[in-house]
Amino acid sequence: MKRDPADMLLFRPLTVHNLKLKNRLVMAPCGTNTASDEGFPTEAQVEYYRQRAEGGVGLVILEATTVNHHRRRRESNCLGIYEDRFIRPMRTLAKKVQDEGARVGVQLVDSLVRIGKKPADFSKEEVHGIIEDFVQGAVRAQQAGFDLVELHMAHLYTLADFLSRQTNRRTDEFGQGMAGRLRIAEEILGRARQQLGSDFTLGCRINGDEFVLGGNTLADSQVIAQRLVELGADVISVSAGGRMEADGSRGYSFSRCIPPSQMPDATNAYLAGEIRRVAGVPIMTAGKIGDPGVAEAVLQEGKADLIALGRPLLADPAFARKAQEGHWEEIRLCRFDNQCMAGILDGKPWTCVVYQDQ
Repeated sequence: MKRDPADMLLFRPLTVHNLKLKNRLVMAPCGTNTASDEGFPTEAQVEYYRQRAEGGVGLVILEATTVNHHRRRRESNCLGIYEDRFIRPMRTLAKKVQDEGARVGVQLVDSLVRIGKKPADFSKEEVHGIIEDFVQGAVRAQQAGFDLVELHMAHLYTLADFLSRQTNRRTDEFGQGMAGRLRIAEEILGRARQQLGSDFTLGCRINGDEFVLGGNTLADSQVIAQRLVELGADVISVSAGGRMEADGSRGYSFSRCIPPSQMPDATNAYLAGEIRRVAGVPIMTAGKIGDPGVAEAVLQEGKADLIALGRPLLADPAFARKAQEGHWEEIRLCRFDNQCMAGILDGKPWTCVVYQDQ
């Protein structure tokens, strides 16, 4: 139901730690496969993010950006921040977003699945190397002028593998129970906080539920979220699923991180709400939130403090501006048919049938 934007929580400012956001709408990290072969932002990619900042969201979080060399990159053309030479071009990208009135964050990622490995396949020395990769990536992001760093601990990526009861079978201090599975995240977050200082805003994206037998459930995720906050996380982004162990990208778990049209609106918001109840910091939710009314309802029901839009901003970069101006009927609504995601998972540059039809 359409409401007066002036009365909506969606368009009220929010301060996350020291980061002041003009509204509660966030561009969720969403792969584009448009970086260069090495991971540098291209002109087309910079313009893509600039347009979505111009469209009115309060915060843009860049797609998963690798902290390791190309062997463990998420996709062949994803962004990188694994060497100092990325600082300058990433600074250019960050400023383009900020100049449009949005704050900008970068999501840091590493991918063991890319090389067919599990946590138990790595020596302690190699695990400490992963920790160092993330910490140095965070430092470079700060040097590049980003307002926020988000550590990707969800879906099918390395830190999620370490957190998961199903995939972490290590028998040393980086495994064996919840405390062990949390160890790598604790060390990364603790060291990043030490390096970046107390004023910088740090976030973590976690799964509210992995939706696989033997994997993490909401009960596990509440404990994980509480511990991350104790260590200095300023905001928790709650997603779900994305695990490939059962049926790959066609399985139920994977569908929960990119809910298709047949799933209910705000599919994963209840998970965010339960984590919000115990975390004590702002909580972000994502997953099939396709119009301003659905987004506002999530906030009004106390399930989240921030609404992250991925596919809806592929369909219409000006979603936030049109919503705030009351022109809801002009928003080009996402169909949630996931054709865009199918292409991205195949390593192709992003496309959107709704955006192309404009």
